[in-house]
Amino acid sequence: NSLRAASALRCVGDGARWLSYQDALYAGQPASLDTPGYSTAELLSHAAKLGLTGGDFTSCVENQRFAESVKTVSRKYISSGIPGTPTVQVNGRTLRADEIGSPDALRRAIETAS
Repeated sequence: NSLRAASALRCVGDGARWLSYQDALYAGQPASLDTPGYSTAELLSHAAKLGLTGGDFTSCVENQRFAESVKTVSRKYISSGIPGTPTVQVNGRTLRADEIGSPDALRRAIETAS
């Protein structure tokens, strides 16, 4: 599920469009892990709404150009002990879920760590 979406995100070169595309994909993500996730057509449809329609972008998404790179990065995170997303580390310490559950809690955790 997330491999196709992450690979498609890497096809976007522009930072502002990348963020908009990421937001669109998160907003429409499948409700459970039991679903097949985004199809290539759905990834391209969400992108088209943001003006991401160029041939190079389309080819990149269709061919999952960055899929292997995404897999490599994911494996490195998993082997380093990152438990999942979101994960926040401050000064080498992984913050607990209750420390990142709200902006105020996160701010307190960062201030405590500094």
